[in-house]
Amino acid sequence: MTPEPILPRVHVITPPLGALVTALGETVRRIVTLVPCERTPHPSSISTHDLVIVDLTVSHNPPPPRTVTSLLDHVEVWLVVGGMPVDPGWVDRARHPRVRVISINTVIGDQAYKALITALLERYAGPLYEIDAERLLELEPALRPVAPYVRLVCGHPWLVRRPRDLADLAHCSLRTLKLHCLAIGFTRVEHFILYVRAIAYEQLIARGLHARDARRLSGFTDPSNMRRHVRRALRRSPHALKVCFLG
Repeated sequence: MTPEPILPRVHVITPPLGALVTALGETVRRIVTLVPCERTPHPSSISTHDLVIVDLTVSHNPPPPRTVTSLLDHVEVWLVVGGMPVDPGWVDRARHPRVRVISINTVIGDQAYKALITALLERYAGPLYEIDAERLLELEPALRPVAPYVRLVCGHPWLVRRPRDLADLAHCSLRTLKLHCLAIGFTRVEHFILYVRAIAYEQLIARGLHARDARRLSGFTDPSNMRRHVRRALRRSPHALKVCFLG
């Protein structure tokens, strides 16, 4: 009988039954063992391969900065920050090479912890969870004239929510972006963004990724309407390419 694999441990310092643990448990429990704790664990209870996450988005009794100082000789510590003010001592800790700060937007509901979840998946799941923009361009050569935009959508799916976001990342005007998209058949920049997301989604699914993870990593916020949105977008861009995603 094959023994169960030993999963890496992630210690999460947060109030019991907190939103952060719930959000992580739904997505990363297959690849890590979550160890929720209200107080900072003692260094003797932590392996050098573990990870410690400190939830600084809570308003009630967040851990003081000094409590993690002794951990920094042993493990990496991630600080999750949101809209709540934090103890100035955390600024000093954030300069330590073993400390990583991950900012989340606590006002966007279910998507609040996506940056943290993506970082964990990248750390523990590896290339399976990465969108390969170059491979996407190989499969869809008609997108090569707008390759820089494709790379930006693939590399920053959660930063590109609107055409303006893409234009800002590309350091170009919105008018320039629109003209480039129109040149390859997309009457609206939104349609182009949806198209790239669809191809990226199919790429992740082809690797065996769960549909839920593939949707999240490709930037789809509304899985129930995902296909309808893509179909409608390409229908309104009649000269755009047709993709197998649409059936």
